[in-house]
Amino acid sequence: MKKDYWFDITYKFSGRIMVAANSEEQALKYAKENCGLVLGSKPHSNLPENEFSWQFPVHAEKVIDGISLI
Repeated sequence: MKKDYWFDITYKFSGRIMVAANSEEQALKYAKENCGLVLGSKPHSNLPENEFSWQFPVHAEKVIDGISLI
């Protein structure tokens, strides 16, 4: 008889974004507050198109953290 197993998995996407800003502090604020990534989509921002760019791979790193049996 088969059993259900649950895994704690983290999918990590690592890449780079570029934001145009007047200072490093402002750039960090823009990156934290105005840029994001949603599963099934590409990185996005509410900054003007010419002030945001990205370089991300399409495959995530997978880390299996634990297992539990139901």
